Amino acid sequence: VPLAGPSIQKAGSNSYLTSISCASPGNCAAGGNLGGTAGSRAFVVDEVRGVWGKVTLLAGVHDYRMQGTNVTSISCASPGNCVAVGDSNETPRGDSAFPQALLVTLTELGTRACIDAGVWPLHTGEHKGLLRLLRSLTDDMLLLLDRGLYSVKALQRARQAGAHVLVRLPSNVKPHVVKTLPDGSQLVRVAPASHHPHKFTKKTDGMLVRLVTYTFIDPQNPGHRQVYRLITTLLDDRVAPAHALAQVYHERWQQEMAYDETAVHLLHGDAPLRSRSVRGALQEVYGILLAHYSIRLLIHEAAVRENLDPDEISFSGAVVLIQQSIAPLQLAGPEQRGRLIDRLLYDIAQQRVQRRSPRSYPRAVKRKMSNFPLRRN
Repeated sequence: VPLAGPSIQKAGSNSYLTSISCASPGNCAAGGNLGGTAGSRAFVVDEVRGVWGKVTLLAGVHDYRMQGTNVTSISCASPGNCVAVGDSNETPRGDSAFPQALLVTLTELGTRACIDAGVWPLHTGEHKGLLRLLRSLTDDMLLLLDRGLYSVKALQRARQAGAHVLVRLPSNVKPHVVKTLPDGSQLVRVAPASHHPHKFTKKTDGMLVRLVTYTFIDPQNPGHRQVYRLITTLLDDRVAPAHALAQVYHERWQQEMAYDETAVHLLHGDAPLRSRSVRGALQEVYGILLAHYSIRLLIHEAAVRENLDPDEISFSGAVVLIQQSIAPLQLAGPEQRGRLIDRLLYDIAQQRVQRRSPRSYPRAVKRKMSNFPLRRN
């Protein structure tokens, strides 16, 4: 393929084509990578009626330059209608690739089982996913949320479903104090984001919730002396004392443990999805979530039989046992499967989590992109 254009003069010797597709003889499209001293640039070039045009460089988001980009596949449905697909690596914020998706899950913290989930394009906000998952709430649930998911609309939707909410309040939200309760918590009113926080014209403006403020004291923890502000729809301080809510809120970390089990133990760390289509990727994501739910179901049944907390049973140990039992269960007859399942549940209950000294992992990032401290240089 003859390459022409001003950008070719800056290309290095490591330039190459990665894909070419022709809708008809003399009408083709090609793509590849131009290597040079200023970094690699992905390109596409068209052939119309046997004549190749000039190279078109693919612009990126960083000053319209892409660092380490590739075109890996090109497909043409008809002359002049082609699609190029590739990836982008070595950006200033680290390695990246596309496409990506946003996964939002609703997890039962006692068992770490995912009871609802949704997948959206990456540009979709987490709040949209949260509002969708509120459909699965029932009147016997307490929803724990991070402060990044706080919104009055979510509080109202959860109450409409009969559930209660406990969420950390963002620092920029200034609730209007109504009354101080005997346990030190306060009844306050919060307004939607569009409402000015200091302009409550009536006593009934905003949503009535309860504010719990406490300071985390632990000299060995990076969060020492950090002030937490929680709001909850549980208004009765006798039913839900402030100290009990403070203890319960930190159970929200079980959600992160569920993500770890899925990403590390089922996907083996950074293993990407194998599917190359939207439908296939969705099927694969939900398949992984179903596999995690099935494992957690067996762990729960094993814990109930041995009168244990599911947290005491090792997830990775259970995965190994389940993998080893698949073949015997497939070969066993109906009269033998019950005994094999009983044995499997017993063995899973023996896979206990090792006791470890208290540990803490402060929120940090590998590269400086926010106000959080760096994890490492």
